Amino acid sequence: MKTKNMQCSKFAAMLAASIGASVFIHGVALATPVIDQNNSSPLNVGYCTVGCEWQQEITAGLTGQLTNLQLFGGGMTQVRIANGNGFYNGPWAVDVNAQLNDTSMIDLSAFDIFVTTGQKFVVDVSGGSYLQGTYSNPMSGNLYLNGNGYNGFNFNQYGPYQLAYVTYVDTAVTPGQNVPEPAALSLLGVGLLGLIASRKRKL
Repeated sequence: MKTKNMQCSKFAAMLAASIGASVFIHGVALATPVIDQNNSSPLNVGYCTVGCEWQQEITAGLTGQLTNLQLFGGGMTQVRIANGNGFYNGPWAVDVNAQLNDTSMIDLSAFDIFVTTGQKFVVDVSGGSYLQGTYSNPMSGNLYLNGNGYNGFNFNQYGPYQLAYVTYVDTAVTPGQNVPEPAALSLLGVGLLGLIASRKRKL
């Protein structure tokens, strides 16, 4: 009986250690994203939306996965994102239609966009009912206008115009990181419990 108890205790310890380690890895990889670039105030510029395509360069301040983007505007808006600089014509890592209402977040976590400190990436915005920006803040990158008589024009020739935006980065995630999913963790636990039950029946 003592041997059986010792063996069961050993398997229970293995189960706890395995699940604990997996949950730890999973928790680190899914750390709460933090604000990287915040150009959301003051909202002192309104940009055209009908027939206008705006393209904002943004310089990453942190290294990690770009998980969320907040834009300040309204209506159904096409948003495209890619690593690059200057007026960019694609291909795009993200191409989505988003309903903007000034407080909504665009979830980018499924697109696996990784940025490094000092790297430029491009946010391309078209459509919607209105789009807001700033004029007085230091620039993270150039703002380009395509449409309404302009062809990829650098709008910063008129001054420090920028779209209003906030970017979020998860600094705990790196490219190629193998992150256990919740379902995989559950299967691991079930499998180990089954192993313990099987050992009990054999003893």
